[in-house]
Amino acid sequence: MKRLNLVASMVVLALAAPAFAQFSIPWYTIDGGGGTSIGGSFTLSGTIGQPDAGSMAGGTFTLAGGFWAGVSAPGCVADFDDGSGTGTRDGGVTVEDLLYYLVLFGAGDARADVDDGSSTGTHDGGVTLEDLLFFLLHFQAGC
Repeated sequence: MKRLNLVASMVVLALAAPAFAQFSIPWYTIDGGGGTSIGGSFTLSGTIGQPDAGSMAGGTFTLAGGFWAGVSAPGCVADFDDGSGTGTRDGGVTVEDLLYYLVLFGAGDARADVDDGSSTGTHDGGVTLEDLLFFLLHFQAGC
């Protein structure tokens, strides 16, 4: 009987050993707060206090992580062009922004998608009258 118990114990240990050796450490972060950055037709949301640093790249895109690396807070929704006609924001709202936006809007360009009709600046993937009204409201207010 002792021998049977010893063999059974060895079999159980042999089968259980691989199970004990297998473990994983999941990758996740604990984050809080945050905001959204908008550039052209792209939107990037991030968090305050997100400590994971480094960068990820794919194709022509690069995402730098960690404490909003290289990113400033999103600017005024009516700031579309600095007068160069290239869509470079300059932190101010001038007639150049209005003219640039109207060209984008008239062409149905996705960069003219600034609101989904909720007046919150949420993008919906379409260029509609709500986008134009949202832009004009911010343009008139100076932002």
